[in-house]
Amino acid sequence: MRNFGKAKKYFTKALDAKETAVGIGKKHSSYAKTCNAVGTVWYESGNYDKALKFYDDLGATYYRKEKYGKALKYCKKALRIYEISFGKDHRFTATSYENMGAVYHRRSDLAKNQSSAKDAGSVASKSNAGPSKHSDTSGADLQQALKYYYRALTSYMLVYGRGHSCTAECYKHIGAIYAKTDYKKALKYYNDAFEIHKLVYGEDHIETQNTSKVYEECKERNRRQRRIR
Repeated sequence: MRNFGKAKKYFTKALDAKETAVGIGKKHSSYAKTCNAVGTVWYESGNYDKALKFYDDLGATYYRKEKYGKALKYCKKALRIYEISFGKDHRFTATSYENMGAVYHRRSDLAKNQSSAKDAGSVASKSNAGPSKHSDTSGADLQQALKYYYRALTSYMLVYGRGHSCTAECYKHIGAIYAKTDYKKALKYYNDAFEIHKLVYGEDHIETQNTSKVYEECKERNRRQRRIR
């Protein structure tokens, strides 16, 4: 039988020591590993609330550091707990879906930028080695982002209804993804977000103005594309 009490005791002591140790602190990789160990012990002992604290914190930390693979690892662990504890149609779970979408979205943008930079480098060097063989995973990540944003939207609609700021943000996220490939679809979601922000905040609020800006920019790109065709 596993002794979760002793494991929690020793890992927590190790965590406290690393947090205050010179040259380690909260930003060090060994601190993160110990956080994961503590979270795992809490999870396996059935104390999901305490496990969530570690997984959410680690996911957010790696997201800010642009280490999206690791961020996804901990966001997925947190999501699993939210689904177990609250079900799929709860505001905490909806936010977790949205967080997953955000990580995939950012990782897609990073992969796309890296791919473009490599392509530009290949052209500049005038290499005779043939086409680049590097992998661009941005498309797959974008589809994953869209999947989780739609899940978040569905949950927010059930929890809050259509006229809520969280619902509006999901519309805006989905619009941003479609704006990369399909301006017509993007406009629909941007417009939904804009109308909700007007309702919730009023026309002069910064959120409404920001949504109006991306909506108008998307409309202009759509007009230019239609003229070209």
